[in-house]
Parts: sequence; structure tokens; C-alpha cells
Amino acid sequence: MSGYVPLTSGDNAALKNAEINAMNSEQYGAMAECQFTVANQAALSAIPSYYKVTGKLVRVMDSDGLGTIVTYSWSGSAWVAVPFIRAVGTIVASATSIAITGDIFHVSGALAINTITGGQTGQEIVIIPDGAFTLGTSGNIAIASTAVIGKAMALYFYGTKWFPSY
Repeated sequence: MSGYVPLTSGDNAALKNAEINAMNSEQYGAMAECQFTVANQAALSAIPSYYKVTGKLVRVMDSDGLGTIVTYSWSGSAWVAVPFIRAVGTIVASATSIAITGDIFHVSGALAINTITGGQTGQEIVIIPDGAFTLGTSGNIAIASTAVIGKAMALYFYGTKWFPSY
């Protein structure tokens, strides 16, 4: 039941809530979120009142053609944008293959990295180089690159490959 729960006119509240609750527990466990597809942020007002639960998070996919996702929380009287905070991971030593430890993490050493494990399509990570390692293309990295110590490098996972920002 993964994915978005589209809102349509005439939704049955009990059935839609059951569908959302099943999706929430499957995808998010205790940190349940609802996901809706709306035309733009102004369309939040179209979300039916039975979805407006204080503290409940709603991820809105804005159909602006850019894939923008904004998270909102119902405050009891209005939808309030929730800032996106990235998870900081532990330092990883450069090696032929490294694993993601968070959304942002440091990479030490100067060995070539050819594979980054743990990616999902659409995911972005930020690596902060503590060493002048290189990214090679013999694994799942699309474009070769040389890290600059202290210059954050964003990588985007699309399909089966990571695409570095520089």
C-alpha cells in the first residue's frame, strides 16, 4: 500500500482513514505520516477535515513539475510547514565500497570509492570530504569526481547510479 493517497471528492472518511493508517504503519511505524497529492500548496485547504489531526504530519507532493515535497503539520487551526532536518551519520573511511550512515556524513581518507550502498531512487545524500578521495565509475557511481576537502558534495541516486554534484 506504499505511495500517495490521492484525495477525490466523495471520499468515504472511514475507508480513507483505514487506507492511510495502513500505509502509515507500513511505511512509517510510530512516526506516521499521510501523503497527499495536491495541485499546489494553496490546495491544502481542500484536505477534508477528518484528516486534520493536531500533530499529524502531511507530506504534500506539489505538482509543480519539479517534484517538490513539503511536509506540513496541522496546528489545530492551520497547516504549518515543518522544516526538513537531515540525519547526520557517522564518519566513514574511504574504501572501494562505502555504506551510507546518514543523510549527511563525513568521509575520511584518500582511497577511491566506486560503490555507495543503501541508496533509493530519488534519495540525496551530502558527503563532507575530510580527505581527497576520488569517485570512480566501476560500481554504482555515474560520473568520476575528485573530492575537495571541506567542500560538501551532494549525490543523487537515480535508478541504479549515484550522480555527484561536482
